[in-house]
Amino acid sequence: MIAWPKGSLSQNVTSIGRLPVMDYICGCILFIKKQGIVKKDDTMNTQIWKEDTENQLGAMRIGVCKYLLNEEFSTLWANDTFYTMCGYSEEEYHILFHDSATLFFQQTPKDFEKLKEIVEHAYRNKSQQYECFCRLPVKGGSCLRIHMTGTFAEEQIDGIPVVLCRLYRC
Repeated sequence: MIAWPKGSLSQNVTSIGRLPVMDYICGCILFIKKQGIVKKDDTMNTQIWKEDTENQLGAMRIGVCKYLLNEEFSTLWANDTFYTMCGYSEEEYHILFHDSATLFFQQTPKDFEKLKEIVEHAYRNKSQQYECFCRLPVKGGSCLRIHMTGTFAEEQIDGIPVVLCRLYRC
């Protein structure tokens, strides 16, 4: 059971296990970010909830990213913890890697091939999720060992599946 800070909105979520709660939280963050504009009277509550949820993910050191299941595994969105884990600011990541996991994983191509194989296999077999242990390249040439879990979203962009991914430092 995850112990949420008193008064947080996530405190009321029943935990069946780590992944269902994380899917809920990550999905809610992405929904809020995707909506962009909310009703005027909901703005304050939505902003407080968004900050509360992102702070909880950061405190748990969970990187979250949303990407396309294309050849590049193109990043659509990531939280601050993801960029911190990689050692890059969001701006640096976009400039250096053009939102391409292929470019990002250049120093560890075997890890990227392993990840692609696992993800594509899970998708072909109509699994809802995948799981992978691999190395995440970090600015400066080192790597982090991570546990990566992903969920295939119902959403598609131009017919390309979208994946919601969580990264846990091992």
